[in-house]
Amino acid sequence: MIVDPVSLETVWRWIEENAPRLDVEEVSLAAAQGRVPASALAAGADVPATSCAIEDGYAVRAEETIGAAPYNPLSFLVTEAGHGPLPRGTVARIAAGQPLPAEADAVLASEFVDPEADDRISVLAPLAEGDGVAMAASELRAGAPLWVEGRRQPLRPAEIGL
Repeated sequence: MIVDPVSLETVWRWIEENAPRLDVEEVSLAAAQGRVPASALAAGADVPATSCAIEDGYAVRAEETIGAAPYNPLSFLVTEAGHGPLPRGTVARIAAGQPLPAEADAVLASEFVDPEADDRISVLAPLAEGDGVAMAASELRAGAPLWVEGRRQPLRPAEIGL
């Protein structure tokens, strides 16, 4: 018996028209892998929620590092990263994943500094705004679709993690 080929869209349409719909059931995230979602889902928050360091180093104002080089080191006072604004002429120690202090816009990796004393460093390279930083909502914006209604593919671990 020879059968004429049909398009995939035709096959899906036939299945949707003829196959019985399964009941919707609510399951935990741990049990969601391999299941097909019953409805659309949108992101509930920005990821990351705030701009944060992607490496250990020093939070800085990038504009203050213009002209820094091994032959022209720029000296900065070192502070600890906090919630207040970063004073001019200072850098703040920061760990990967930690939110940037207010007014800081880049993170200087430790290999681009020379320690001067306990509370001062010399910056040896200029930075551009955003260097060493995961900007707020750069991965995902609140309200962005994670999956659409009518999705046929089972959920994978990465999607469940979102």
